Amino acid sequence: MNMRMSDKKSVLRWLGIATMMGVVFGLVFGYLNKNYARSLVISFSIAYTIFLLNCIVERLYLNRMKNASREKRLLVEIPTFFITAALGFFVCMSVYSRVYGIPVFTGRFLWTQLGILLIIYVILSSLIYSYKFYRELGEKEATEEKLKRLSKEIELKGLKSQMNPHFLFNTLNSINALVTEDPKQAREMVVMLSDLLRISLENRDRLLMRLKEELDFVHIYLEIERMRFRDRLDFVEEIDASLMGMYFPAMVLQPLLENAVKHGISKRRGRGWIHLSINTADDRVECLVSNSVSEHGPVQKLDSRNGTGLKNIRQRLDLLYSDAYHFQTGYTDSGDFEVQLIIPMESHGKD
Repeated sequence: MNMRMSDKKSVLRWLGIATMMGVVFGLVFGYLNKNYARSLVISFSIAYTIFLLNCIVERLYLNRMKNASREKRLLVEIPTFFITAALGFFVCMSVYSRVYGIPVFTGRFLWTQLGILLIIYVILSSLIYSYKFYRELGEKEATEEKLKRLSKEIELKGLKSQMNPHFLFNTLNSINALVTEDPKQAREMVVMLSDLLRISLENRDRLLMRLKEELDFVHIYLEIERMRFRDRLDFVEEIDASLMGMYFPAMVLQPLLENAVKHGISKRRGRGWIHLSINTADDRVECLVSNSVSEHGPVQKLDSRNGTGLKNIRQRLDLLYSDAYHFQTGYTDSGDFEVQLIIPMESHGKD
């Protein structure tokens, strides 16, 4: 039967424990008996015999109880390890009693041996169960961390999917408005919408994507909106070219710009503008999306928790960065609406 790598590591650990016990007891009793060579031989023989018996019992019997409760395993393992320790001790002492002529099973010497056996058992069981406790604790923490990570990814992807239908419905409404008015332009919008859907599907499982890819998506979206609003939409962007390769939260810029179009441009009778800037600030990335508002005054809500788009963005950022980001909406001194997003610099992607 082939031994798994985890079993090999376990055997090596127990072998190390047995060797350590052999050295310790051999030196202690060698000092007491003034015969280090004999004490080390006996001590190593006892330690390795107990180690061998424990390996046999654990492999043939105890491994079958891995799925049993902790209490049941302890009720079986504790007496089992005591029996193997006693058996290994007395078998070796019986052999060496004949080899060295030691009166093993008589009077005071017997009680001394029982005391030694008790010490061996306490040390051995302490080492075994300390190791098992920390191993199980580590496995439990690793499992919990994995579940948290999976839960976070599921929640993030769920929030991301909530945004796409909102954008899709708006785009379809725009196409519907152009079907009779300008069929050629409506067909062009259908082609661009298909490109958007293709990109969205290709990246549906990604939580982060290259900033350049995110901007490519945004540019297609804005072309659709330019067709809808004709000459009423001006868009200006200032992007630090060195950031194009960095990883950015997927599908965040588009809903921010969609919010600017919906609550800013669409509420105006005349021309309106949207400004996007992305730059570095120390080891962080600062993204600003600002837009003109209605000629009649502010209509966009100050609280970023209101509205499905901004609320979902905030929730996604909470899951991605915890409290290591800044997200704020508000009006500037000139009366324009602005969204400020500051996130850590990402050097690698997460699928």
